[in-house]
Amino acid sequence: MTNRTAFFIVIGILVTLLPGMFFSSASAAEQEYLVTFEEVVDESVIHNAGGDIKKVYENAGVALVSLTDDSAGKLSKNRDVTNIEADPPVFLSETDELEDYQFPVWGFNKIQLQHANRAGLTGKGVKVAVIDTGISTSHEDLNVKEGYNFLNYSSNYEDDHGHGSHVAGILAGSAPLQSDGMRGVAPGVDLYAAKVMDDQGSGRHSTIIEAIEWSIEKNVDIINLSIGGQRASEGLTKALAEAHAEGITMVGAAGNRGEETGITNIDYPARDKNVIGTAATNFKDERAPFSTAGSGVEIAAPGVSIYSASTGRGYEVNSGTSMAAPMVSGMLAIMKESDPELSSREMRLQLREWTAPSQVSTPNNNIGYGRIEFPRYLSETLDPVMAIKAEAAEITNEAADIKITWSDSRTNVTFELMRNGETIYKGQGKTYTERISKDGNYVYSIRVTNGESAISPEKKASELRLRLKDPGAQVLSRYPDLIENAWYIEELTPLVKDNLINGYTDGTFRPQRKITRAEVVELISREQNWEMQGTYNSFTDLSSSHFAYNSIREAASRGIVEGYTDNKVRPDQPITRAEVSVLLTRVYHYPGTGNGENFPDLEAGRYYYEQMKKLSDNGILRGYPNGSLQPGGEVTRAEFSAMLTRTRSIQ
Repeated sequence: MTNRTAFFIVIGILVTLLPGMFFSSASAAEQEYLVTFEEVVDESVIHNAGGDIKKVYENAGVALVSLTDDSAGKLSKNRDVTNIEADPPVFLSETDELEDYQFPVWGFNKIQLQHANRAGLTGKGVKVAVIDTGISTSHEDLNVKEGYNFLNYSSNYEDDHGHGSHVAGILAGSAPLQSDGMRGVAPGVDLYAAKVMDDQGSGRHSTIIEAIEWSIEKNVDIINLSIGGQRASEGLTKALAEAHAEGITMVGAAGNRGEETGITNIDYPARDKNVIGTAATNFKDERAPFSTAGSGVEIAAPGVSIYSASTGRGYEVNSGTSMAAPMVSGMLAIMKESDPELSSREMRLQLREWTAPSQVSTPNNNIGYGRIEFPRYLSETLDPVMAIKAEAAEITNEAADIKITWSDSRTNVTFELMRNGETIYKGQGKTYTERISKDGNYVYSIRVTNGESAISPEKKASELRLRLKDPGAQVLSRYPDLIENAWYIEELTPLVKDNLINGYTDGTFRPQRKITRAEVVELISREQNWEMQGTYNSFTDLSSSHFAYNSIREAASRGIVEGYTDNKVRPDQPITRAEVSVLLTRVYHYPGTGNGENFPDLEAGRYYYEQMKKLSDNGILRGYPNGSLQPGGEVTRAEFSAMLTRTRSIQ
């Protein structure tokens, strides 16, 4: 080999999160804590307790705060604060479980990467964030779209340790095929580097939370977390939940403690319900001895003696579940490119099917649903159906009639329809109806065969959740991300039934997503059934192609919507509780009861005072547990749905 491919065999590494400490003494010395709020961070509560705010993570509702033990004790008594924990340190641990090195690409051959290569799939257009020790900026096989250093808040994300570059090379190394360089599973992805670890392999939970929020802002599709530890933190758990709610798929390393005694669970965050826990396999397709086993293992990938990039322009061989995780992330990127309409939930289900035949029953605590393997059909020419839709046409307390339809223009092909992996229909028709009388989660998928060896990829409909006796059965069946018995279900249901509010193209509703000014106006116009006769067109930032163009013009003509002093309406900006109160009172009639609650943060004389007071008096707008009304708080889709339903009930 040329000197370019020379390498040292080194031990694999896995980032380990150590548990944080809770305050226990009366020391006056300050310590940094992660403070988690039930809803949003209330900075005044922290200041009143004597805390010094270092950073606020708005999406997660978490703040990094410097506190004495006394001030931490005071803050813990506030009913809006759900948890206070020391910001746990993060270190790098090592494994010496290397097997005899065979050849550089054994792991990639094992997962049948050639099927993706032959199909020309590289993960192009898919955004993947690697949260790690950074990525080498001088390595010719590593092309980073954008990166950030969360240790010193700079754009210098240089990897001064090596772990992050090795992970990035496995996932997205961009060397040409058949070259001496490093070519990863998905060389065409847009790679984002989030540096949270220093050159000694040390970091904090807070930096990981911040990196996840940054990844959300960058609209990434996948996050690779080759990190892990025995203890969880509530702050990081909330950040993971927020990323999941935004449709991001996350992959985590199961841990390298497989040979320790007394270990019954895999590492965190891999065991978090929103993360795909990944184990490592060896040359023999067995769980690597070091790979931690446990109920959280969902999938497995090669993780022993894996060749990849390192610091600078170098290469090395490492072992660990850290090496297995980016193989899974790369596969998910290929999957996303091959079918961009797949939701995170659908990708996770399909991943379980993209596995090699196993000699043992799966799922199990060693390799989950199996070791990943690209399906042969990726390199075939038979395309999937254009679309499939499954919906509950009618739901009673006893049963639901499910109608499945799909579209395809071909003739002389056979369609195979499956429910939760079990074939329920084969034929040339394009509709199927069945009655189900049992609660459950149902995923309908379809594939095409031409009677020969070619089988198309499966096309999945959004998951159908049936809770027959639940008053919100209709919305629960339609949107899998809605939480059963959530406070908003009852008030959301009539809006969905009346087709006033809908979900997104990926089949989700995203109740906690901030609702925009344009979306509010559009919903009001539907509810009021406005005739679009408005001609007002002076807003410089309102394009005629905007989905709410006509509704906003009509609202402006009616004096309901006003622009800013710069002649902008800012349609895609989240709307505040104060702003939505003003809009609603301009459209609907609310009797002035004068019997409502008084809120300390609702100041008389402000432009929104009378409107928010009126909505509060009528029970349309409700306060928070801490007694505030938060006029400047941004409104979620769930919150506005509740306001609109309550408004309709008194008209």
